[in-house]
Amino acid sequence: MRERRLGAACLWRLIFFVFTVIVFFVVPWRSSGGVIERSSTYWPFSLLSDRGIAMLSDYRTWFIGQWIVFSGTLLVLELFCMQLHIERNRVIRVIAFILFAAAFLSLLYFSIGSLVWSGPLVPMDAGTWNLIFRENKVILYAWWGVSALFFQLAAKM
Repeated sequence: MRERRLGAACLWRLIFFVFTVIVFFVVPWRSSGGVIERSSTYWPFSLLSDRGIAMLSDYRTWFIGQWIVFSGTLLVLELFCMQLHIERNRVIRVIAFILFAAAFLSLLYFSIGSLVWSGPLVPMDAGTWNLIFRENKVILYAWWGVSALFFQLAAKM
């Protein structure tokens, strides 16, 4: 019974990962000049207004790539957990869930702020925001990966 449940969890994580990769490649992105060519968009995105396409492209920039990291981390951790026999511990589960909530909610707060205002929100200064969100984004991807790790720990413990 345990193997069946682990297999189903792995299947759902695989579906989530494939879905995020497909969405990443389907959603139009901005060219190097920062505009989206109306002629290069295809159905159903051609039905949207220019503002709608720009918003969708911003979501691709600020969320969809990071969702690939999040779902890929969950998939890899699930495959790793299938090989281990993990004892359940309620204290570790609660701590992992609290850490996941803190990491994930702060990610949403700063990512949505970056999407709406294209700048830092209250507790973050401009230099830190540029390092995490504008330049190479390694810290941002690691942040998403760590939140996926905490989620996996909370789910499996």
